[in-house]
Amino acid sequence: MAKPDLSILTLSEQLRTEADAYKFLEDLRWGDRPVCPHCGSVEKMYFLKPSNGETRETRTGTASERRVWKCADCRKQFSVLTGTIFHGTKIPVRTWIFVVFEMCASKNGVAAREIQRKYGLTGKSAWYMLHRVRFAMERDPMAGLLSGRVVIDETWIGGKPKNRRTVTATSAARVGRARPTRRRSSRSCPAKPARYGRAWCRT
Repeated sequence: MAKPDLSILTLSEQLRTEADAYKFLEDLRWGDRPVCPHCGSVEKMYFLKPSNGETRETRTGTASERRVWKCADCRKQFSVLTGTIFHGTKIPVRTWIFVVFEMCASKNGVAAREIQRKYGLTGKSAWYMLHRVRFAMERDPMAGLLSGRVVIDETWIGGKPKNRRTVTATSAARVGRARPTRRRSSRSCPAKPARYGRAWCRT
């Protein structure tokens, strides 16, 4: 049976809590077996269950649903966010997943102001999130997806042919050079009928 297409509705039903968001990323990144991002070991990993079974207290004293693992080889702790663009973020993981989904599903892109309004973030946080996602797209394995022959759905380049400018060597040499401003005076005004007077000409 084929999997249903992923949408905002199905995604919101899967990610009801932060723990669900961590499990969702674990399935995408690791599958069935966690991999230690520090030493690369795939041997025995220990899941550090919180004392109350749901949340653990952070260094700042807030409750977090972060799922923490411990490697049996290097004895270091890690999570699914370790070594990713989400590492050390204060923004909820659920919000990150929704923003990444909107960036991938929107044909015309997503503006930072739109993310700010939808998810109640500051303008700086929304701008930071979008740039972090774009930064990840420039690296492997995402960068390898746009190599060779790429087929796109549609594109729009330029406008009407009559509005296009022809770049010549002379015009290209003048790029960046400030054009001298010319002050208008009464002498440069073209001749007009006497009934208009001089009010139409700015000095």
